[in-house]
Amino acid sequence: MAIQQVSVFVQNQPGALSAICKLLAESGVDMRAMFIADTQEFSILRLIADDTDKAVTVLRDQNCIVAINSVIGVAVPDTPGGIAGMLRVLSEIGMNVEYTYAFVAHPGERAYVVLRVEDIENAEDILKKAGFLLITEQDIQNL
Repeated sequence: MAIQQVSVFVQNQPGALSAICKLLAESGVDMRAMFIADTQEFSILRLIADDTDKAVTVLRDQNCIVAINSVIGVAVPDTPGGIAGMLRVLSEIGMNVEYTYAFVAHPGERAYVVLRVEDIENAEDILKKAGFLLITEQDIQNL
């Protein structure tokens, strides 16, 4: 049930991120969520798109360095503590979360959290047993 995340290396210079976002937009790719981590020389843009395959093709056609990673998408209540409760479940079993980012598609109802963990299948099982709704690629397309 994991979802696919696109990771793109971006030069850490003015206009580089804008050019990638413009390229995706002009190609009809809708970014549902994004996160960027930077160093002095480059950044890694992580994004969830409505069409992962198209996003990868468009970026690679422009000679971007692109990787696809499996991540977990989890729906949590869009209330204070919604994310904390979900993270607590993983923490209690000693599971490390490598990184996370979140987005809201339906304010006041649900927030969606993207998680990168080492053992995706185990994390998915634990979260489902704890009552959390995992989101799929189809759910992303339907947002």
